[in-house]
Amino acid sequence: MKENILQVLLKNRKQRLSGFTLAELLIVIVILGVLGAIALPKYFPQSEKSRLSESFEILGAIRKGQEAYRLTTPGFTYLSMGDCNSPANAPTSQGNSANANQWARLGMDRPAGQFFDFCTRSDSPYTTFVAYAYRKSSGPFGSTYGTKYVGITQTGFFCGDHPLIPTSVCQSGTCSACP
Repeated sequence: MKENILQVLLKNRKQRLSGFTLAELLIVIVILGVLGAIALPKYFPQSEKSRLSESFEILGAIRKGQEAYRLTTPGFTYLSMGDCNSPANAPTSQGNSANANQWARLGMDRPAGQFFDFCTRSDSPYTTFVAYAYRKSSGPFGSTYGTKYVGITQTGFFCGDHPLIPTSVCQSGTCSACP
């Protein structure tokens, strides 16, 4: 009788030490997959918003430089060797950006943005300007936002077609429509 009880207890102990069943492991994996599918899409726009802050900071510095330049000359300056109105021909850090001497007019070095390429254009009498930041689409930081841009007008309004520009700024798609 004692042997039977001892054998039953030892048998139950061996069964308890056997670990998780395959069904339990699969349920845990499915739950983790569902949580990941919910959480990851919410994370990616947040990382793009932090990258977008780079453009806001540098565009603000360009605007201040343009205002300082205007105090000593009759108008604003045009800094681009590419087409500042077109993402396809936008200035890039690889070659068709304004050179360092041109950026020195604004009292700054040529912006070496990690996520954006910068340029500024002015109308023909140089009485208004818009500075642009084009999202880099190639390289290690390219993204689905690759052809989007952000601009800043001389009045300080941000504009452009980047979907994560705050809604409190001018989101007309073209910066010329912003005040």
